[in-house]
Amino acid sequence: MSNSSWFERPLYMVLLPLFLTTRIFASNTVRLDVSDYLLATLFYVAAVVVLRMIFVRFFADKSQGDAVLALFLVSFLIGGYFLPDSLSAFVWALGCLVLCGLLYKASALHKPVVSAINVFLCLLVALPAYNILPAIPHLLERGERIEVATSALGELPAANPDNSKTKRDIYYIVLDRYARGDQLKKIYGYDNEPFLQALEKRGFYVARKAYSNYQRTGHSVASSLNLGFLDHLSANGGDKSFDWVPLYHMLSDFRLNRFLQKEGYSFRFLGNWWEPTRNNRNANENFNNGAWSVANRVIFDESWFGRAARDFKITSYDRRYRQCNRAKSKFSLLQNTKKAGDTAGKPQFTFAHMLVPHPPFVVKADGSCMSIETAKKRTRAQNYIGQVKYANGQLLKTIDVLQNRPGPKPIIILQADEGPWPKPFARDEIEKLGRDVSGGVDWRTVTPDQLREKMGILNAVYMPGLGPDVLPENSTPVNNFRTVLREYFGAPLARLEDKSFVFESNRRIYKFHDVTQKLQQPARLAAR
Repeated sequence: MSNSSWFERPLYMVLLPLFLTTRIFASNTVRLDVSDYLLATLFYVAAVVVLRMIFVRFFADKSQGDAVLALFLVSFLIGGYFLPDSLSAFVWALGCLVLCGLLYKASALHKPVVSAINVFLCLLVALPAYNILPAIPHLLERGERIEVATSALGELPAANPDNSKTKRDIYYIVLDRYARGDQLKKIYGYDNEPFLQALEKRGFYVARKAYSNYQRTGHSVASSLNLGFLDHLSANGGDKSFDWVPLYHMLSDFRLNRFLQKEGYSFRFLGNWWEPTRNNRNANENFNNGAWSVANRVIFDESWFGRAARDFKITSYDRRYRQCNRAKSKFSLLQNTKKAGDTAGKPQFTFAHMLVPHPPFVVKADGSCMSIETAKKRTRAQNYIGQVKYANGQLLKTIDVLQNRPGPKPIIILQADEGPWPKPFARDEIEKLGRDVSGGVDWRTVTPDQLREKMGILNAVYMPGLGPDVLPENSTPVNNFRTVLREYFGAPLARLEDKSFVFESNRRIYKFHDVTQKLQQPARLAAR
């Protein structure tokens, strides 16, 4: 069989999906599971195969149907990868449809066009596939590193069988980039004391000098959920690794959930757009409002459909609008809890990762969604504090619902994973999702004030029946659940020393440096 006849076959059914997913994986080899990449590829291959089966039935000549369909798919699905942003969706669609119409009539071009598209797609796939090659060594080691990440800390000690305390529902609400009170006042000019006092009136203990244990979400939340520091990730050459996936597995398969499952708890997860906490494979229930996988999000945004949604301002497909409504829907879910436990009567552990006041700035203090134009007219402080105020109001409403429902009062932990980025390092905080720094920041060399801004966090706990001295004022999140399991389950878990670490760089994400003493250095008197 000649090469020309081979390329006349409908290879685009596989090559087009391969390009769509491979280029995304090639740019995210250290952040995406290989299994997720393969599943996404199979999904898109299956979708194109089914579409072709339906489409070519309307053509007497299958080569004619293949030519029109291949041109249509390439034009509408990956055209945005090549076309300028200034080109309107209407002009784009009109041009594509005219080309498809002309091809439909030109019978002599059907097979050559299919061949040309197949060759074109082969070339497109080759570049990202080539870029994956350097990542193969760490991909081959990934399985072993995931096993180390999720098991090296060992299982938590069992609960005391003689412990007779009520098994209460547990709510773990992570408020991404929620700054500590003194940092809010110093940097943003906002006094958060009324909110903190409102928490205290409701029985919360607020650790007013709390710092995060790590400077980024993945490390910080993984440490909290696994009740320990992450030194084991540095062992056996791990300190030279830049593969985030083993860490991300610690956010899904974590020691706290394994302990609570043994105690008869069900696990409810409220996710967001960030892939590691978009959903949880180990949860009994997953709730998410419009959070697409990273592959689907990128593919849609660069397709004609994404361009059309932006041009025609279709809010239901706008990432910022979905972000705004996702936050509101999660607070609504938390507030609609009618009684303790789940529908089967089991005690429940709920983990909600809230991307407020985390950018992009999409919601006003009153809960209304904010346009890009409005956000750009406001200062960074106004946008950030608006989202803090919104979160404060919803948190107090949620707490009142949970504390006043029938059944045992729940344990509630409100915790930030990190503080906001210092302004010199922040990027677009209005339009972009997930792109927040201009490059790798060496946190070992930033000023103490900048480090305090990044690591000074809200850390407030409601532990019914325990005194306010259960946690010190500088308590860090690594000790939150150690305290819960010790005090309510009788698990023999000693308090860890409250320390804070930064990883060295984006190329050394498991090489940790202790910055506890640097955070304690005297602060500058003048606000920046």
